[in-house]
Amino acid sequence: MKIILLSICALFINKLAFATTFDWTGAGTCSGFLCSGGYINGTLWSNPDNWTVGGATTTSYPGQGGSTADIVRFGVTGSTYTNQPVLSANVTVASITFGRIQYVSGGVLAGTSLTGTILTVNSATLTVTGDITQDVNTNASGTIFNDIRGTGTISCTNIQIGTNSATYGSFSFLFSEVNTLTVSNNVNIHLNVKQQNGSGFRLEGGTMTINNQITFTNHSVTNQNGAYFTVNALTSYKTTNTVVNPTLILNATNAIGTIPVPYASCNFYGDHGGKATVNYKGANPVIYTTSVQGFGSGGGPVNPNAATDRTYDNLIIQGSGTAVIGGTTAGQTSYLNIDSTFTTNSNVSFSNATNTATKVGVAGSTAATWTNNSAATITGGTGSIDINGTLSNAGTMNMGTGALNIARNYTNTGTFTPNASALISFDGTTQTLTDATATRLTSLPGLAPAPPGAPRPCRCSCASPATRRYRSWSEPCTARSSPPASAHP
Repeated sequence: MKIILLSICALFINKLAFATTFDWTGAGTCSGFLCSGGYINGTLWSNPDNWTVGGATTTSYPGQGGSTADIVRFGVTGSTYTNQPVLSANVTVASITFGRIQYVSGGVLAGTSLTGTILTVNSATLTVTGDITQDVNTNASGTIFNDIRGTGTISCTNIQIGTNSATYGSFSFLFSEVNTLTVSNNVNIHLNVKQQNGSGFRLEGGTMTINNQITFTNHSVTNQNGAYFTVNALTSYKTTNTVVNPTLILNATNAIGTIPVPYASCNFYGDHGGKATVNYKGANPVIYTTSVQGFGSGGGPVNPNAATDRTYDNLIIQGSGTAVIGGTTAGQTSYLNIDSTFTTNSNVSFSNATNTATKVGVAGSTAATWTNNSAATITGGTGSIDINGTLSNAGTMNMGTGALNIARNYTNTGTFTPNASALISFDGTTQTLTDATATRLTSLPGLAPAPPGAPRPCRCSCASPATRRYRSWSEPCTARSSPPASAHP
């Protein structure tokens, strides 16, 4: 009896560990009483008739019965297929590879430009213990778009775009818009395509977490922006594209590896419509700016519009230690341009060799916000900070020698320490400045201290940019009688 039980256990363990390679066909040809219910469906992952093993039909599907070693391939071998895979129950597999075979030869999915496989994971968790790979496109021509989507969760060790091999002439891309995608190590992008914008990864929905780096490896490609990583807040593959709001979470200190410019790029502000959020959660994370060539728009070369092109929609910093704006090494002129919201939940230093000029919000607007929360200490630098909106500080802000401009409101419930040599301007037309602390400012640089009991002065452009008005911190910024001439800058 013990021998029999041991044999059964050994067979079970062997099944879990034995690697079987499954190729998707979407055939769904099962018929008869054994195929009742969902098994007749040609899109179900759990229908064995949608898969082949070694080119032959099979009686199982990847991850069935707790198996964790199965290898999954879409469009790698065999013929084209119409039915796209849908997973609705938790499974674990060893790896997934998206290949070069279009789902219908020469065709596209209705309403889209997609010509590859669409893997949908709904209300389920797909665990990939190894890598998800977008293989090279060895077709003589054409473009492969493969897409991961759905309401579920996917995790893997690495995402590989391309291979560590030769170069080819046809395009291939992997999209992600699944609700939750976690990469425990790297997104590795290989430059294999001898075309501009030849291959890449596009985050176009959901929340993606990368625990290590986005890396680039060039295999002798000399075309500008031959490969890329981008975050899009507007889908880029539909006949009528839709607004999306993706989130990218970066957990490494240096979340982007060396970019082989001008042959590759990394852009967190891509096609636009919604609002993309980037959240740096690493230890002492580098916050990437235009100081790194190839980061931001421009596609690899030095961007001549870097001073005005936005690099982020919504930027959140909540790592451990102190985040470094622009990095510690001077490179290209460093600009940090944030379209909408800037949230600092942990320490941030602008005082470094890059001397970053920071702009929060679009010029001419006052809708943007910078919120510095209670746990965060901000160390200013020599670069200017222009807030086309509101600054709210509940933490500590020790400003540097760079000028600070605020176009709307200022609220301080923490500690705000200006630099004696820096110009601080409130350059909007209707502003409210509130300091609710016991040790609030009694003056700003360039203004004489207020006499005891007098309203606390600030520098404020109110009805006219050239007019300085004398007012208390708690009042709206409206015209009022001027203070003595000695109080003007």
